[in-house]
Amino acid sequence: MSILALLMANLLLRVWSAGLDPFLNNWDEKFHALVALNLSHHWLKPTLVDRPYLPTDPHFWFYTHVWLHKQPLFLWQMALSIKLFGANLWAVRLPSIVIGVLLVAVVYDLGRLCFNRDVGYIAAFLLSFYEPILDMNSGLGYLEHNSLCFVFYVTLSIWAWVKFEKNQKFRWAVFFAVAAGCAVLTKWLTGTLVFVGYLVYHGGMVRDLLQKRTIAIFLSTAAICLLVFLPWQLYTLHTFPSEAAYELSYNSRHFTEVIEGHQGGPFYYVDLLKEHYMLLQVLIFIGFTFCLADIVRYRFAIVLMMMSTVVYLFFSIAATKMDEYVLMVSPMLILFMAFALYRMMGWFRAWLGTDVFRFTQIIIICIVSWQLFHYDHFLDFHAPRPEQWYFGYRKDRITQTQWIAQNKSQWNDNNVIINCQDYSYIDVMFYSGHTAYGFVGPSDEQKLRDQGKHLIYFGSAAR
Repeated sequence: MSILALLMANLLLRVWSAGLDPFLNNWDEKFHALVALNLSHHWLKPTLVDRPYLPTDPHFWFYTHVWLHKQPLFLWQMALSIKLFGANLWAVRLPSIVIGVLLVAVVYDLGRLCFNRDVGYIAAFLLSFYEPILDMNSGLGYLEHNSLCFVFYVTLSIWAWVKFEKNQKFRWAVFFAVAAGCAVLTKWLTGTLVFVGYLVYHGGMVRDLLQKRTIAIFLSTAAICLLVFLPWQLYTLHTFPSEAAYELSYNSRHFTEVIEGHQGGPFYYVDLLKEHYMLLQVLIFIGFTFCLADIVRYRFAIVLMMMSTVVYLFFSIAATKMDEYVLMVSPMLILFMAFALYRMMGWFRAWLGTDVFRFTQIIIICIVSWQLFHYDHFLDFHAPRPEQWYFGYRKDRITQTQWIAQNKSQWNDNNVIINCQDYSYIDVMFYSGHTAYGFVGPSDEQKLRDQGKHLIYFGSAAR
């Protein structure tokens, strides 16, 4: 019952956080929302500017027709929600709300399998208030819904793999392979992290990596994973060859080149631990230490630790640095944080007595959760506080969204909206269905008029 109560509280918390921003956020929610809306009309052709009246550039993901900048699974989920509930904010954010709740449930059971029920519950409680994940519900920050979906499928694949190793039923092997394929189909090849865990476990823990059955399971699950994500890659290479080839090349360049100015030194992600986990980062390493002290008992936890380390090392070597990249293992790091709390609080059980201990345990977990929630930072971004720099952004976004709502009913199919500010041409196309552009020069204005289009200048009074 306690986990059900926690999941219900999670649902309410995530609905609340998703409603804090009454507009589509700039990076990258609005782009994802528009592509998802267009996908709801043609499921196998992702487009940004669905009806381009001016030439678009496939090399600029924020101003193109066919849009292959992200893998499609999370967009399809969003498109289904839009199809069912209409083109609105709640339809865009609903899949993330549901996935956020499911992620908490998966982390609870993963903690139970690797440690015990108490550790699983503490981890689920901490994850419920973890600010970077909560922010994704409202579309704030880079990659938002995309990252949350990716974190979910990566964690789901690892959970299913642990289930498989514990009961050896092949259906769980199929499950973890499909979930890994879904992770790749959400972001890219780092979604196959679970296979790193498989190799570490069988190569370093049970040491049966070269046995026929172990090899057969690895090859069969890898094949299943490929069957999930490879068809889309082949389809796009065949149907949109130039766009797909460019995006494949663009993705591979992230490792060797600094893309879009996202740079940092070799210790970028180590330094980022403080921002992601505050001073509580020390609990992660304490949890690591407890597990290393009893490798046989906590061998699955050791594998989780190795997978997390591999992710941090991989992205530390990569030239392009983005905060969200390492969040894919944040549920596992929070598990170690929960384990450290559980073990350290256990030292005082006999001294305090059962009743006092339980009360003290609740207080400590709430304090830690409050630190992870980072309330002041959360409100800096989601509340209209004039003293914060973000206030101007919110004010502009709300004003622009209101202008679209007030004027879109007066536009007809012949209208094109131009000179939209701050990428608000995306909002116009999402909310109204009319083609819109940012700054349009005199020659392009004339091209639009030659096509018989009547131009509406963004922000102008209703005609």
